[in-house]
Amino acid sequence: MWCPESRRVVEEVCKRVAEGVKGFREAANTVKGLVGGRATCIEDSGRELMKRGDLEECVEALESIDPEELRGDRFALELLFSMLFTYYRRLRIEDKMENLLKIYEKYLRDTPIYLHARAMWVEKSSIAPFEDRLLLAISYELKALELDPDYIGAQHKLADLVVQALEEGWTIGDCPRLEHRCVPRSLVAKCREYLRSMAYELGYPRAYYTLARYNIIEGNYAKAIELLSQAIRLEPANTKDYSFRLAEYYNTLLLARSLQRIERSIASLNRGIEEQYREMASRMAEKIEGYESRLLSFISIFTAIITIVFTFAFAVSSSQLSFTEALYLEIIMILSIITLIIILLSKLEGKRYNRERERQP
Repeated sequence: MWCPESRRVVEEVCKRVAEGVKGFREAANTVKGLVGGRATCIEDSGRELMKRGDLEECVEALESIDPEELRGDRFALELLFSMLFTYYRRLRIEDKMENLLKIYEKYLRDTPIYLHARAMWVEKSSIAPFEDRLLLAISYELKALELDPDYIGAQHKLADLVVQALEEGWTIGDCPRLEHRCVPRSLVAKCREYLRSMAYELGYPRAYYTLARYNIIEGNYAKAIELLSQAIRLEPANTKDYSFRLAEYYNTLLLARSLQRIERSIASLNRGIEEQYREMASRMAEKIEGYESRLLSFISIFTAIITIVFTFAFAVSSSQLSFTEALYLEIIMILSIITLIIILLSKLEGKRYNRERERQP
């Protein structure tokens, strides 16, 4: 409940409206002084109407009232319009929403109540492509909030429309004002504050739902699931459209949980790919090391052979050494080179053995 007086307003109206326009006017005048935060309390009266057991009878009586007979009584006109529009909107009776807007435009055109209702109808209509409708609906809500900055209904719908834009892929940018595909950072921040206040201070279930959708956009799936659980718990079960709202909450909850599972699966897959990459890199390193040791062995043997040949040839051709002395020198060099090759190969084999021990669990 946004407004403590709204239940009393609905009780008085539904008690007297069967008397026709006279009874409705008298009921409206009785509660007029009670209503504070005018637009918020008037709309909240429509929300309270949805909880009544005699809802259909009360709405039928409200529909029989000719608004022309209330001309000049702005409060009574706003109250009648808001109660009927809330009923049509929440039961998705769009043709009656449109007709009501046409009838009441001449009476309430510049009021926050009417601008807010206009925004909600534009959003659901087919008068233009969806993005154009979003821009138009947001402009209506901004005008309503200029006239009544504390209007909770307009605050929430503005936040809902901004979330819809972000769900459609619009970016949060440094654009000075709202435009196609760009939502100003300042507007997003303001809408988040609206939602937090309505959820945590007023316990408004729809605000929890809209805030959850914003968290899904940000990838905060666990937080979204928590917020949706709160919305489901707080939604009044005695309203006419309870099943509609609950279906929306559960569908979004399913989406959040599915996205959370997908995120976890991707993370697990990435870890598996990383482990496979490390294992493949390790095997490749082993093969390279094996090729390296063979190559070094071949180079060492080839170098030794060349050295032996040239040394022997030099020694034989030298006048300072005899053939026998040159042969002894060559044998010593061959033994030294063989010793160096054995030492080199043993060191390479030792490194391979140590690496294999480190890999063992």
